[in-house]
Parts: sequence; structure tokens; C-alpha cells
Amino acid sequence: MSGSVRLTLSIPIYSGGAMGASVRQANLNQIKSELDAFATRDQVREAVISSWNGVQNANAQITSAQSSANSSQLVLDGVIEEQRVGQRTILDVLNSRSDLTLARESLITAQSARMIASFSLLSAVGRLSAVELNLPVEIMSADGYLQTVEDVWSELRSVPVN
Repeated sequence: MSGSVRLTLSIPIYSGGAMGASVRQANLNQIKSELDAFATRDQVREAVISSWNGVQNANAQITSAQSSANSSQLVLDGVIEEQRVGQRTILDVLNSRSDLTLARESLITAQSARMIASFSLLSAVGRLSAVELNLPVEIMSADGYLQTVEDVWSELRSVPVN
């Protein structure tokens, strides 16, 4: 009985540093990914804090504008009464109405600022969607939309695409 076994071993003696370079590149890619994740986290945190401060600021503006509108209404009522007894002129009444209109405009502006800040906060925390807001609309997925517009030009082609 005779037999032979043949074994071949190939070990690179010099690889030109390719192995070490690829390991270093992988480590650098991992570090970059971690830094990108930290930066994204910080950006989200900053957006949430900024939006929350916007909501708080708008609430304070609403309180102030509401007080101003109430005061302007009381002043207008007083000026109208004084005009009725001859102590004020029509111009005074018109000026008071103008002041009341400006105060109400400030209130509306503050309310819209609060609405915008609230939506900004919802967006920052990832809850600005038709589902979350219970909007009475048809909810469409991106895949469903893609299927409807994927090949809208097909009927205009002279040669079919396979």
C-alpha cells in the first residue's frame, strides 16, 4: 500500500500593508459613524429645546396680548361712554377702536406663532404625521405612491421596455 499526500500552503510574505490599512480604514469608518450619530443626536436635542422654548414664548405672548386686548376693550367701552356724554370726540372712539384692532391682531399673531411652534415641536420629536394628528385624510404609504407613479410614461413609449 502506497499513498501520497500533497499539501500546499500559501502565506503572503509581504502584502504591502493592505491588511493593516483596511483594518485602520474600518476603525476610522466606525469612529466617523459614531461621531455622526452624536452630531445628529445633538441636532435633534437642539431642535426639541428650541421648539419647546418657542411654544413657551408664544404662550407668554398670548397671555400678554390677551391682557392687552381686554384692556383695549375696556378703554374703548369707556371712550364710547364718554363720547355719548360729550366728553370725547368720534376721533377718540376711532383711535380706541384702532388700538383694540391692533391688540387683537397681536393676539392672533401670537396664537399663530404658538401653532407653528407646536407643529415644529411635533416635527422635532417625530410625531408630525397624519396618523398622529388624527387628520381625516387618506393615509398613503410611500410604496403605494411609488406604484402609482413608477411608470407614468409607459403609454407614450413607442418601444416597450422589458
